[in-house]
Amino acid sequence: MDLVERYINTAKPFLPRAQRDDILAELSEAIHGRLDERAAELGRKLTTAEQEAVIREFGHPVTLAGRYGPQRTLIGPKTFPLWWVTVRLVVAFTFIGFLARAVATGIAAWSTSTSHILHVYGEAWSGFFAVSLTLIGAVTLTFGAIEWFDLDIFKDWQVKDLKPMTISGPKPKGRIENAFGLIFVLAFTLWWGALPFLQEQLPGVYGPLRALHGAGLEVALAWYPMIWGLVLASAIAEAIAHLIGVIDPQRRVGRGVFRILASAGSGAAAAVALQSEHLLSVATESALASASFGVEKIDTGLHIGAMAMVVFSVLSVAWELWKLVRKP
Repeated sequence: MDLVERYINTAKPFLPRAQRDDILAELSEAIHGRLDERAAELGRKLTTAEQEAVIREFGHPVTLAGRYGPQRTLIGPKTFPLWWVTVRLVVAFTFIGFLARAVATGIAAWSTSTSHILHVYGEAWSGFFAVSLTLIGAVTLTFGAIEWFDLDIFKDWQVKDLKPMTISGPKPKGRIENAFGLIFVLAFTLWWGALPFLQEQLPGVYGPLRALHGAGLEVALAWYPMIWGLVLASAIAEAIAHLIGVIDPQRRVGRGVFRILASAGSGAAAAVALQSEHLLSVATESALASASFGVEKIDTGLHIGAMAMVVFSVLSVAWELWKLVRKP
């Protein structure tokens, strides 16, 4: 990667998306034109150090990108690109920290009742927006001070030391990956679709139902038909998304739509599960005394898992929507 390409690729993520290609083409032409002029003046090819000196005349790539953005007051065009990247990183790390806190809180309250666990789990998220806004404010004030005092935070930079940031989206899965995914999802769909029959006719014969039956437990009626149907619909949508990937891995719109439907279905099933008081029940009266305590414990774990699934589903839908609307 030569110096001009390194410089342009470093500026690329900070440029406005709509005008990015035009700006990059204009910038590349301007830099190469300046280099050609200097080489013509000297009557020879420029050395690396001379190219470095010419490119530095354009300013740091982040500062250069800021000149093409909208004008702002507190955060000026020179610092806005870096401020915006910093804010997004701060919010992302804050979310990860609160998620870890919520999980730890739920584990610590494992021995209490389900309602208490749900209460403390909700409290663990109570300060997320306040902390995020506080940190965003601190970052904004810091960059505002840099702008106000006209501090040059890119004073001693060298083109050869730049490390371009990648802005390419995730590569689509190939046919083989989608084929394996399709096989797995179809197997689950067949098993899940037969679950009511297995529950009624063969409670102790197949898969996870065997462990439940051995403990004197069974899937509660709350699963049927709403939760069961939503999960089945979600699995079918995911299978269709993989099938589209097998037929044509580049058909991102079709795959994205069905993945959104699959995530939405999973989230809806988890939300319905949260509204259900019991997700497991005691299979026989003889097992009532020994299994009742286990039902409460497992129910609590299932409710915590449902909370996590709702959050994950919302994030998955947002991610798939972003991939659909973003410029390829």
